[in-house]
Amino acid sequence: MLNIENISVSYGAVRALDKVSLHVEKDEIVALIGNNGAGKSTVQKTIMNLVRQISGTITFDGTDISDMPTDKIVKSGLCLCPEGRRIFATLTVRENLEMGAYLHHKDKARFAENEEKVYEMFPILKERYKQQGGTLSGGQQQMLAIARGLMSNPSMMLLDEPSLGLSPMNVDVVAETCVRIREEGIPVLLVEQNAMMSLGICNRAYVLENGVIAASGTGREMLENEDVQKAYLGL
Repeated sequence: MLNIENISVSYGAVRALDKVSLHVEKDEIVALIGNNGAGKSTVQKTIMNLVRQISGTITFDGTDISDMPTDKIVKSGLCLCPEGRRIFATLTVRENLEMGAYLHHKDKARFAENEEKVYEMFPILKERYKQQGGTLSGGQQQMLAIARGLMSNPSMMLLDEPSLGLSPMNVDVVAETCVRIREEGIPVLLVEQNAMMSLGICNRAYVLENGVIAASGTGREMLENEDVQKAYLGL
């Protein structure tokens, strides 16, 4: 569904990504793990054309989106939930969901259906729908960020560090949410520093080191890889 071929990205004289290739199938959670500064977030930003690659191609659902404007990429069905949640802090929970549904704001039936789905997935958001987003806990804000993304009716979700700064209990909620999203038929490209969590739920994984894919395989293979264990799992 998503195919990245040999993309390279530079920030000035610094090469952030060097001939990175990866793919995501329709029924998968694919994890991208690595240390800070490895280039994980840059991969997702390049997919969304928030950062321009200097070479390589990106294909989504059979269409080359390498040079497509970001708004059209979103319309095509790709949704990025960025690192740091980036919710609208002064808007209510429901208003944040309305912003997520902006592409379909005239379709009230679709909005109502999607709203009911995200409330079923995150019951606390239904309880707090009149509350300003900025007053929610960190875990609740992450739920809202993901729910806002789901309101756009995505065909695929890109999640950037969804467990960052969360308690162990909320990390478990994020993991369960990723699995639930895939079960709803929406594949996920998951960028994470929490390697244990992401490798535990993904179908396949890539290890990114200094802008280069250093290893890849199934989640189980990566969990059993001695180099991955030493570098990312603390084993």
